[in-house]
Amino acid sequence: MSRWTSLRICWGGTHPLLGEHAPIWLRSFVEHEQQAMLLRAFQPLAIAGLLQTEAYARTIMTGYGLRGDELEAALNTRLVRQEVLRRSPDPCQLVAVIDEWVLHRDVGGPDVMREQLEAIVSASELPSVRVHIIPTSAGAYAEAQAVVTSRPTRWQVGHQ
Repeated sequence: MSRWTSLRICWGGTHPLLGEHAPIWLRSFVEHEQQAMLLRAFQPLAIAGLLQTEAYARTIMTGYGLRGDELEAALNTRLVRQEVLRRSPDPCQLVAVIDEWVLHRDVGGPDVMREQLEAIVSASELPSVRVHIIPTSAGAYAEAQAVVTSRPTRWQVGHQ
């Protein structure tokens, strides 16, 4: 039984966006994310989920050990969550910080990475999305040890 399967039993119901195939900690995070006006995402090891293509996300999730229906459900959730950046009339603002090394990491092969890089460029052309790249020449920095996504309001929501 996977981590996702064992934790969905605790929900006692189906979340409208996530369905039943998601860990319990993700439920409140996604609810906050869908209401957010501004999200800040920094992930030093992979492209932020809100910017991932289907092929890139599939490769990452397969690495988590997801297969079959669980993989498809998790992938669908990841892609549907991205709609927050294009919602109308008030798209969520996203400030994403990406370590340059992530752009060089071969996730899924050259075609997957080419598509992913094109998707980042395309997303950065949206008025609601800002993408910042930390160059490898920056050397070591404290934030490289954490994954942080926050929603600045009177409550801060984050996952590390």
